[in-house]
Amino acid sequence: MRNLILFSLLVLIVQACTTESKKVTGPRPHTYGELVTLFQDWRKFQLPPVVNGIPDYSPAAMKQQHDKLATWQERLHQFDTAGWPVKHQVDWHLIRAEMNGLDFDHRVIRPWEKDPAFYVWFYSSPSDVPEREGPN
Repeated sequence: MRNLILFSLLVLIVQACTTESKKVTGPRPHTYGELVTLFQDWRKFQLPPVVNGIPDYSPAAMKQQHDKLATWQERLHQFDTAGWPVKHQVDWHLIRAEMNGLDFDHRVIRPWEKDPAFYVWFYSSPSDVPEREGPN
């Protein structure tokens, strides 16, 4: 009898501790094609706004970008990748990593505030950074 009471108590505790998963309103995107579209739109969002031909890294522009980042992360997390092939699930995780990277840039690194070399577009000698060697 004592074991039955302990077991019942354990079941009640476990049930009380479990949380209900988030309810997603509206239709959930579920195709890989929709993920590709999200990624293409994400890459455009990632770029700073251009004002008079110059990228705008002002505090206001960076705050606006960081504020909108949560919406992008929410859109990504609406995807149900359960039945997807592993290679497509990996793509989902790569996009998540990019979004986390942009969040880290805004919260910690902030190169537009801290690194004067962030604004350099021309290097007089070859660099060990491949991105700098090609056209910007």
